[in-house]
Amino acid sequence: MRIIACFIVLLLATGTATAQVTTTSKDTSQHTAQPRKSDTLVRVTVIGVKAPTPSANITLSREDIVRTGSVLGEANIYEALQKQAGIIHTTEVNSGLFVRGLNAGNTGMLLDGVNTFSGNHLLGIYPPANADAFSKVQLLKDNIHPKYNGFLGSYLLLETPDKVPDSVRGQAELGILTSKLGVQAPVIRNKLGIISNVRRSYFDLISNTYNRLNKGKADYSPLPVYGFYDWNNTIVLNSRAGLFKLNTMSSGDRLSMDDSQLNLDGHWKNLTIGINWQYQLTSGLCLTVNAGTSRYQADASYKSIGRQLQNEVRESGAGADFHWQLDKSYSLDYGLFAKSYRLSMTSSSLDAADSTQQHITVDKRAENIGAYIYTTIAVTRHLQVRLGTTVSRYKSDKPFTALAPTFNMTYTWYQQAINVSINRQLQYAHLYVPTGIQLPINIWYPSVKNAPPADAWHVTAGYSRAFGHKIKASMAAYYIRQPHQTEFLDKNYFSSLDFKTVQGAGASRGVELNAYYTSSQWRLEAHYTYGKTTGRFPGINEGQAYPLPYDIRHKADMVIQWQFTPRWTFSLSQYVQSGGVITMPTGLYIHQDADLGDGGLQPVPVYTVRNNYRMPLSHRMDVSVKHAFDLGKIRCSWTAGIYNTYSYQNPYFIYFKIRQTEDGERYLQAKTKSILPMVPFISLHTEF
Repeated sequence: MRIIACFIVLLLATGTATAQVTTTSKDTSQHTAQPRKSDTLVRVTVIGVKAPTPSANITLSREDIVRTGSVLGEANIYEALQKQAGIIHTTEVNSGLFVRGLNAGNTGMLLDGVNTFSGNHLLGIYPPANADAFSKVQLLKDNIHPKYNGFLGSYLLLETPDKVPDSVRGQAELGILTSKLGVQAPVIRNKLGIISNVRRSYFDLISNTYNRLNKGKADYSPLPVYGFYDWNNTIVLNSRAGLFKLNTMSSGDRLSMDDSQLNLDGHWKNLTIGINWQYQLTSGLCLTVNAGTSRYQADASYKSIGRQLQNEVRESGAGADFHWQLDKSYSLDYGLFAKSYRLSMTSSSLDAADSTQQHITVDKRAENIGAYIYTTIAVTRHLQVRLGTTVSRYKSDKPFTALAPTFNMTYTWYQQAINVSINRQLQYAHLYVPTGIQLPINIWYPSVKNAPPADAWHVTAGYSRAFGHKIKASMAAYYIRQPHQTEFLDKNYFSSLDFKTVQGAGASRGVELNAYYTSSQWRLEAHYTYGKTTGRFPGINEGQAYPLPYDIRHKADMVIQWQFTPRWTFSLSQYVQSGGVITMPTGLYIHQDADLGDGGLQPVPVYTVRNNYRMPLSHRMDVSVKHAFDLGKIRCSWTAGIYNTYSYQNPYFIYFKIRQTEDGERYLQAKTKSILPMVPFISLHTEF
């Protein structure tokens, strides 16, 4: 309460500020011909040179996503980001943002400042969110503003349009895996408008057809049956009381996997509702209020172990952010936030005759409040310093209080920039992934005594330079120290809902390189990342450091776009990256299997070392061509191409099957599981 009272006093003290706001967003070189008194002014030439961005943060417009992130004909936010340095490519069933060696649960996805659990559409070929619903997408990797809190690694910011639509407009897209429809319309001219986007997949129709045609064939492996929908709505109100936005994002997914290794039937739903209010209190003081709630529900029947799991996570919160621009060289940000969290779980047996542990429930609650302060100082024309801190208090079955400072220094001069950033991030909810892939049985587990809050110190140094107006290059080196981490030990929690954990530490370090070339016809991008991520936990791997699952040593991306006529564009993208690490058996033992009937012996793998095997190299090439044309007043385009052009089968996991020789001897055979060979595609997009 003292913290809140102090900020109220600070607000009252600053609320009467009337300083005139003068801001600049880029360095500009101006050359003005000054005439003598008797002369006539002939020419004024203003030459603007955009300073290169020294930060490793990524900002994408919808046009950027369409241009660089389209896969199978649809704009894909994750695909566009994964082509950048520092973010690995994932397998088709393990979608997520794995940034700088950290896992997907360490990246927060915020809808206009409100946390959402919606980034988990299965299959990496599906965008987690409809790019048509957002005006801008940002991924914060360093120099993270302290108003963003609660996640260990990075933040994906989805920003909806601030402008009231001035006319009725729409767009539709028909692809081989999804169809989309978007409409925006004014309700009260220049005052009130609505923007709505809906999307539906039909991969389930394709996989059902494939399974029906191939069932019974040799080495037949059924495809997962999966489908989803999502719906985004934004209501924009522009009034004397400020700009109001009401956002809703809802989705539903259904998955059925009839596989000897993973027999699962599940469905899950997401719902996020958020309110955003922006108000200019004075000429120098701006207030932004975010409030909302997010809910994730999952119901999964895990037939392989005979259990059904129901999982519901709710998070509600509100925050007030103040931006006070004192003059052109100094600004102050401060704010308050409060959140509540609840996890409800139920586990029951699928066997009606099973009377032991048939129905188990868990209910965990937590609260988090905090405040932050952050200042930006333009020390000189070229040097800018930012520093601040967040103080937060988290309470579940035990209270935790922590301080998270941040510091950033940026030095820019003509076409060059240097950036140094140091900040601490805290996370109070752990994403537990028992199967190693993103499935509805994953759990957002709140911090408690046996799973305390995780923290990480980020240190980043970057340099960027522009070579004229066509070429830009940048590099960044990072080190992330994770002194307090939680590892879940029990990989089969379904029967007990008892989560066994151990505390340890980890570290991630790497180098990121980026190069861009842009001309009237060509756009070329090249990105490279070297990374290394390790962890150390008592009782695991004999207490020795070992590589964590997303320890990807090398990753390279190339994007080529050629607009050879005003209406025709050719695109090619290629990536190559090291394989991820998995745990392989180090030996075998033989035991008598009573179920064999003939008294045969069965080999059983023995695991002693964690993450001791690196998967094969992963790579893929996609090509496409786009043609734009008009049908009267309707703007149209079609895109055709090939996903995975040379049909390389990237394995997403390795499993073992018991084989038998002609003389009856049994042995284990390692097999890989892959999805999606070469897939031709075509999509049609219209705007009306």
